[in-house]
Amino acid sequence: MSPTLQVLLAGLAYVGVGLGVAVVLRRRGAEAATASSAVVVWPLLLPMLSDATPPRGPLADRIDSTFAALATALAHPAAAEVDWKADAEGLRTSLHTADARLALVDRLLGDAGDDPGLREEAERLRSARDHAAAEIAAVLAGVGQLRLRLGLLALSGETASIGEQLRRWRDQVAALDEVARIP
Repeated sequence: MSPTLQVLLAGLAYVGVGLGVAVVLRRRGAEAATASSAVVVWPLLLPMLSDATPPRGPLADRIDSTFAALATALAHPAAAEVDWKADAEGLRTSLHTADARLALVDRLLGDAGDDPGLREEAERLRSARDHAAAEIAAVLAGVGQLRLRLGLLALSGETASIGEQLRRWRDQVAALDEVARIP
């Protein structure tokens, strides 16, 4: 085989692997530009393929459906001037992270059983878990209300406040992260 053909085959193989990585990244929700760049720089994007995604928590389906409905509403031309994608995705990611911690706590509480020596600590953990779940549910309810308020905001032309509200909720969920770090 000639050296030219070998280089050509190696180049085709490189681009083929890059296309495969691009497809996987896009299916996992990566931005189109990131996935497209994989064709050329796929070795740099391989860490994104690891299964480092957090486990799904008890509110994962509700989070996904709430943000799917928000994305549909914000895709309307009346909301075109709103730069919401980064804020909404950041909030969604934060909620999924907090929800994954709920799943961990649920497993820990299940493992504790009815051991009398663990009862007091389990009750503290259960109370903290219920508080975190209520905070997540409150943010999701707020996102649902924001989606409905989008109609009023679009009529008044004040859609810029949508991104601001999403950032405030992301900060609220980040506060849950801080509470989770307290021993």
